[in-house]
Amino acid sequence: MTKRKSDFTLPTLDDLFTTQAERDDAKLERVKNIPLDKLHPFKNHPFKILNNEEMERMIESIRKVGTITPALARPLPDGGYELISGHRRLAACQVLGIETMPVIVREMSDDEAVIAMVDANLQRETILPSEKAFAYKMKLDAIKHQGKTSVQVAKKLLSVEKVAEEAGESKDQVRRYIREFVKLDNPYLTKVEYKGKILNNADMSVGQEVGKFLGMLVHMKQAKSVLEIGTCIGYSSVWIATALSQTGGKLTSIEYDKQFCDLTKKHIAGAGLSEYQNIILGNAAEEVKKLEDPYDIVFQDSDKSLYAPMLEDCIRLVKVGGIIVADDTLFKAMGVAGIYSDDIDKYNTIVKEDDRLCSMILPIGSGITVSVRLK
Repeated sequence: MTKRKSDFTLPTLDDLFTTQAERDDAKLERVKNIPLDKLHPFKNHPFKILNNEEMERMIESIRKVGTITPALARPLPDGGYELISGHRRLAACQVLGIETMPVIVREMSDDEAVIAMVDANLQRETILPSEKAFAYKMKLDAIKHQGKTSVQVAKKLLSVEKVAEEAGESKDQVRRYIREFVKLDNPYLTKVEYKGKILNNADMSVGQEVGKFLGMLVHMKQAKSVLEIGTCIGYSSVWIATALSQTGGKLTSIEYDKQFCDLTKKHIAGAGLSEYQNIILGNAAEEVKKLEDPYDIVFQDSDKSLYAPMLEDCIRLVKVGGIIVADDTLFKAMGVAGIYSDDIDKYNTIVKEDDRLCSMILPIGSGITVSVRLK
């Protein structure tokens, strides 16, 4: 005789001896003082704990006033807790001989824990490029697992070198070595970088390597006129205008977003470069139609969907022997999913096949495609 599976489930002791309100209350997040030996580091934690000045300040602070900010952890199936954030606070407490520390305990899935861990630790003052690269790779994988990957998220996550895990540590060492030789051409650039981090738009601007390259192009060409399409917060504008101030040239910039346009003007003024830039607020695809004077250099960093449609205007506006530089052109190779990657791939294919241009992709930043107009 076939046995029918029973739907009957025995109640747990908690069900028998607590009310539903008590059980719901027990699930609420609270700050708990947890013994240090019950706290375990996050698996594959990408951020190192360094015995540096920043760590010394934390130890001294905890010595004087205790651990004010609670750590974040999730319960482990076999007991204890996995730290999401607070690894340096844990290390500081261990150095000071403190036995417990305040912790917020939160139930989290593996993917939720990875995302929270990366976001929390990116607030550190000092992060190695290799640490950031591996952390972003972890976060991107977690987002993909959750099924939440979008073009905007992928663009942001991959705009820094986030394939370090596959490329190997040696690539990070080369990148760090290169960055050591990037001397800021204008001291105000550090303030623009800081502003970008506050606005969470740092990854929407070019990086130091690309900025330095743009400035060098101005000097190599002894450029007198540069067209910049898309400014974001004005970081690339400051690099280019600084070089043009030494060659006696002028920068024409087009920006669609009024907030970014105003920030660019502010940063250009702060850098003492207002006389070297003319900024136009408007739709780039429409504004370039109004321009006639040929430029020595055209820098394309607008919406990626406009790269291919605007190419004819860029070629028309650059002198023979002039240079077109397009930013973020390695999205396809970096694994960015969606329309941005397809738009960039289309642009790269067109400039490769166009016999009026000689083009090459350089692997700096998120990739730049450099095209010289031959005829």
